Amino acid sequence: MTDEQQPDGVPEVFTPEQSEAPGSQVPAGETDAPETETDEQRNERVLRERQAASERRARGVQKRFDELTRDKYAERARAERAEREIELLRQHLQPRQQPSRDEGQAPQRNDFDDYESYLEARAEWRAVQKFRALEDLREAQAREQQARQQFETSVARDHEAIALASEKFRSQVQDYDEVVESLDFVAPPAMQRAIADSENPAAVLYALGKQPGIARQIASLDPVRQAKAIGAIEAFLRTQASSPQVSKAPPPGNPVGGKPNASSTRDPMKARTVEEFMKLREAQVRAERGR
Repeated sequence: MTDEQQPDGVPEVFTPEQSEAPGSQVPAGETDAPETETDEQRNERVLRERQAASERRARGVQKRFDELTRDKYAERARAERAEREIELLRQHLQPRQQPSRDEGQAPQRNDFDDYESYLEARAEWRAVQKFRALEDLREAQAREQQARQQFETSVARDHEAIALASEKFRSQVQDYDEVVESLDFVAPPAMQRAIADSENPAAVLYALGKQPGIARQIASLDPVRQAKAIGAIEAFLRTQASSPQVSKAPPPGNPVGGKPNASSTRDPMKARTVEEFMKLREAQVRAERGR
């Protein structure tokens, strides 16, 4: 009897070599289903696997939903807290119809039934006072900055007006720069404004340069008197420019009972002080009106 033939009913015998032959074993973890799994068992296994996968997906979705819900409620809580704080400040800043006490007065212990309410009201009052002080400071700083900008703009405009007038006047008067440079001080803003607003700023500067002592005296006056003195100089220069050239001979004497004429008065620009200049200029004006 050969190895290829066995009688019926005799079980087949496997040798160790045959049991270890390639492909005779299923790797572990390759499949969970046994080779002898029936259709019913396979259906139950597939159903269990699908149910487990569905539960995993449901747990993942629920976790993400919980995270979004938690973030949503946290954001809502922050927004509500901010709204309450804003409303609290608005209530304290707006005037009440029937205030129980002065808004600037701190809460008093006798006005509250319990100590906790008193402490809360006092804390709110302090917060409002700090808020108002901060707003007042910001407004003051804004006003100061605006005033500074306006001042700088005004000074720049005055300098530009004087510079433009000087360009034209310099071509007519050779010693203009030399005379003006004798003004070895910085004119106050009011004096600069009065000079810049005159009809001929360069002519006023030239006249001041001829009398630097008077110019320094004008600079020491208050703004109103500075403007008045510059206006008097401007009026004097206007009169000189419109008067016809007169002879250098001494003027004739005044008739008996007559009034002195303008040419007989002393030149105001020969004065040594501002007061003297103003008096001579007033005398000159009176003489001009009496002609």
